[in-house]
Amino acid sequence: KKLEAGLKASTVNNHIAVLRKLLAVAQEWEIIDVLPRLRRLKEDPPRFDWLRPEESRRLLAAIEGQYPQWKALFTMALHTGLRRGELFGLHWGDLDLHARVVHARYSVFRGRLGRTKNGRERSVPLSNTLLTVMSQYQLATQPKGDLVFPAADGTVSKHQGHVNRPLHGA
Repeated sequence: KKLEAGLKASTVNNHIAVLRKLLAVAQEWEIIDVLPRLRRLKEDPPRFDWLRPEESRRLLAAIEGQYPQWKALFTMALHTGLRRGELFGLHWGDLDLHARVVHARYSVFRGRLGRTKNGRERSVPLSNTLLTVMSQYQLATQPKGDLVFPAADGTVSKHQGHVNRPLHGA
């Protein structure tokens, strides 16, 4: 019925996940005896829309013009493919400018530093452009703490949504 009402399978699956959790809690609290089996709907594979090189250059130019403080973060994102939480979880020790590699070991989720999404560390090579940008960023910021992209007070950024602001102007 929900599909006929115009909802996508992924939306219905989100509803099923919430319902499943509610029922699991009800079983844990002994409100129900048996947990009913709920089946997820088959979803279409996600569609990815990658930026073309010219679009990436325009994005970085717009960010540098309006939000220069975000240049290093967005350059790192575009050149490495790191997730937002991984970017905010980067420590200076994870960035090896001599070996030209960045190691994604941590991630920030809901203001807490923890393991990466899949629990595995991954290493990504640094491009020439990224190496230059990060070297300049390190000199310019004179890191106060161990985080590469900290909040203003040097701690883990609790509200990562503020990085969306530069995207609206780009």
